Amino acid sequence: MEIKMVTGLIIDESELEELAQRVDQYVMTYTIDDDTVSLHFDGIPSNEYFCVILIAWERFKAATLSPGYFKVYEMHDPDQQCTMLFNTQVKDELTKLCSGEECKCMQATCPILQEKMDTSITGNDRKDAACKKDITYAYKVEFISSEEDGDFIKHSAKILDLYKQDSATLKRNNDIKFIMKKTCTSINLKQGDQYLIMGRDGIYSRIGFDFHYEYPLDSSNWVEWWPRACSSGQCDVFVRNLAEFLDKILFEGC
Repeated sequence: MEIKMVTGLIIDESELEELAQRVDQYVMTYTIDDDTVSLHFDGIPSNEYFCVILIAWERFKAATLSPGYFKVYEMHDPDQQCTMLFNTQVKDELTKLCSGEECKCMQATCPILQEKMDTSITGNDRKDAACKKDITYAYKVEFISSEEDGDFIKHSAKILDLYKQDSATLKRNNDIKFIMKKTCTSINLKQGDQYLIMGRDGIYSRIGFDFHYEYPLDSSNWVEWWPRACSSGQCDVFVRNLAEFLDKILFEGC
């Protein structure tokens, strides 16, 4: 089990030590890396309730909370994992998003659209956001259309560029979908506009020879309008900052 704590929280290591010292070897061993704790077990049953109690303390109060995540996976096959996001201070924080038989949890909160042409955001700021451990992709996309589907709105988009990707099969000009809660009425993602979007794992499915990609849009995403052309000095500065981000992420990587 891998558990990344919400911003400002720290794991009580004495409680972990007690778990590791139990006679029944409930937890074989554990490791702590900054705000992430990994618990190692001989096995975790898939067909019965399995509970691990951890104690966390508030180290500091954060104005902006980054949600934590919880993963379960086989050590020798980490790509096959079950992942769930959590936030200790958000009610109804999770909702389930499914495509066929595969499901993922997404924050039941709306994405925050970065302020339009904010010249205070530097190339380094964007690179730091893209290189966060829990951010698995960074794409430049063009929105094509949108439709309601139950409790969600599905935005169809085309990949224009990939700066960090979570699927080797995804290429430029591929069509993907971004999905957010229907209640996010204040987020106006316009058809024909281009955006820089960074976020966490999506859902992939294959029908025949075609791959389908769906990505949740919630408060964990970076969503930023990308102008096609400029007609003002502010826009010129903004585009230069975007170009700085491209140079850093493409040539330096993470």
